[in-house]
Amino acid sequence: MPNKPVPADAPKARAAQPESVGGLSHRASGPVAFEQENSFHTGFRMIKALFAVLLTLSHLLLASCRQAEETERIEIKTSDTSLSLDPRIGPPDLTKFRSNGAIDWQNPYIIISTSGLAVRWYARSKDYQIIGPDELAAYLVHLPLSAWPYGKLVAVQLDGVGGMEGSFKENRRKTEAILRYLGITIDWWPAA
Repeated sequence: MPNKPVPADAPKARAAQPESVGGLSHRASGPVAFEQENSFHTGFRMIKALFAVLLTLSHLLLASCRQAEETERIEIKTSDTSLSLDPRIGPPDLTKFRSNGAIDWQNPYIIISTSGLAVRWYARSKDYQIIGPDELAAYLVHLPLSAWPYGKLVAVQLDGVGGMEGSFKENRRKTEAILRYLGITIDWWPAA
């Protein structure tokens, strides 16, 4: 509809005319404009937060997939082809463990260090056997049923002297992967 000429003495009706900024019309002003702008920014912030959550979840998923791949790539070297625990060993059950300290622990106990693993049947034993991570599966599989009173659960402790050297990290990574492969839950103990 074409604009009609407005007489010069006619009052100007500014409220009905939209303001033009950069070619865009903006009708609201005052508190209404503030609410519209605020809701736009709130919506934009929500979209940014949602994007950040989705990005974080995708990173976590990718990391867990990589960890699963690494677990599958670790070779478990042993002459025994039956690398599974005795099926009579139950699921982890910490309710059977009445703690008076680490001395009462009766399941297998592992200390990870730069030189390998110090393992023993239970914490009270003073006899450690030093093995490499590649020997861990065979060691655990050949333990008697009596070595597992708490089910498929081992206590694992990091040697405080080991730090985060390459061999220490590698021993830890292999130990965790082998325990996962065998379906054993880790009860992490503070570093020695």
